[in-house]
Amino acid sequence: MNLKSYLFLLLACAFSSTSAQTLEKTFISDTSQMASFLREFIGDCIEADPMYQEKGVIEARVHPYVEGRKRISLYQRLDDSFKYNPPGKYAHFMGKVILFYEFNEAYDYIENQLPPEKIDFLLEEVGDRVFIAQTKKGRWVERYEADGTLISRNHVRMISAGGSPFSIVYVIDKATGQVQKLKTV
Repeated sequence: MNLKSYLFLLLACAFSSTSAQTLEKTFISDTSQMASFLREFIGDCIEADPMYQEKGVIEARVHPYVEGRKRISLYQRLDDSFKYNPPGKYAHFMGKVILFYEFNEAYDYIENQLPPEKIDFLLEEVGDRVFIAQTKKGRWVERYEADGTLISRNHVRMISAGGSPFSIVYVIDKATGQVQKLKTV
């Protein structure tokens, strides 16, 4: 290989390694369809639990049009676990930080590997809106006899049955523009 080939290969590797390391701030127009979805979702979450007025971030998972339909899933997140799976874009809207995750046509998540300084920047943007995520899932459960003698001590993992008032899916028909809302509960 000549020097030009090595240089091209080096630049290609550098570009591919940095292309998945972006954190872009985006703007949500008040008149956009996404703004409409977010206003409704934020209102529903606050109605279900007023704590969501001040706490939490919203994950917006945006799927491209597949077979004429686009899917946008919105989730409230109260902890900082998003730092382990960082978004590619973020925005501020109605006092909330919105984290945008993108997917390809096969519904596969487009992974975004951020360097530590960009994750720290994102955590600064989020501020005190979230709690620190627990690294160990589950809890210890102990059972005792009436006299206080320990019968058993087990580590129990909590399993989610799915569904929550803090998530919603919007399906948009490309041809008609019709929006279908799918609430999980």
